[in-house]
Amino acid sequence: MARFALVLIAIALCSQTDVSLRKALSCSPVAAHANDCKPCVRPGTGEPGKEVENKWPNVTDIELEKTELHLPPPKDGSPPKHPEYSQDMTTTVQTSAVDPENDVLIYQYTISGGRIVGTGARVMWDLNDVLPGTYTITAAVDDGCGLCGAKVTRTVTVLESATGMPPCICSDIRIEVRQPESSNDYILTAHLTGPRRQGLTYNWTISDGTLVSGQGTQSIRVRPPQEHNGRSRTVAVEIGGIDKDKCHCPNSASRSY
Repeated sequence: MARFALVLIAIALCSQTDVSLRKALSCSPVAAHANDCKPCVRPGTGEPGKEVENKWPNVTDIELEKTELHLPPPKDGSPPKHPEYSQDMTTTVQTSAVDPENDVLIYQYTISGGRIVGTGARVMWDLNDVLPGTYTITAAVDDGCGLCGAKVTRTVTVLESATGMPPCICSDIRIEVRQPESSNDYILTAHLTGPRRQGLTYNWTISDGTLVSGQGTQSIRVRPPQEHNGRSRTVAVEIGGIDKDKCHCPNSASRSY
């Protein structure tokens, strides 16, 4: 009962409007939010105990030049590992924000694909080298006290080319080899460049030793034979589902270790 009474007192104190009291108690109007922002005092404002609390800036809008982008049609010849740059796969982003004290703002963008070119309220969102799908951009602003104000999110949809032909984007495949400390086993991992692909399968073959675990996945554990003959070993992987669009992309790699 006593603990409950203390909680009620703390809540009542945090609801007071006196800034210095709130700061002494480390109260925050958004303490329950994910960003857990704390009150921030404006620099050079008043005597100790009479500081002025900063007011957070808010993003009010994001305007996108285009909300739908069509992938360019594939060109004849071998599929490129990195498709040619297309201006049609970019969109201008214009962000509006307000700050009650007219502070200088730093703009931050979080995107689910592509890359941001430029800084400030007006930037370019480059979606070259992505697969068809929906991508998000979230804008936030910082006036020196963190990204504590309102954020705004918008989406762009990337569609297949007008011809209906899927883009041909091939990946480089490399095999990473590492040996954990205090172990004779090797961890072999297949890495792919380019866009993130879903539903891939991995078929591994080794020239020597025992495949302990991981067959069918991106990483395997291999145990070398007890008798070390000094010869190098070879590992190979064949990746299924990497060429669903029939672009004749390479789907296997090997290396010695």
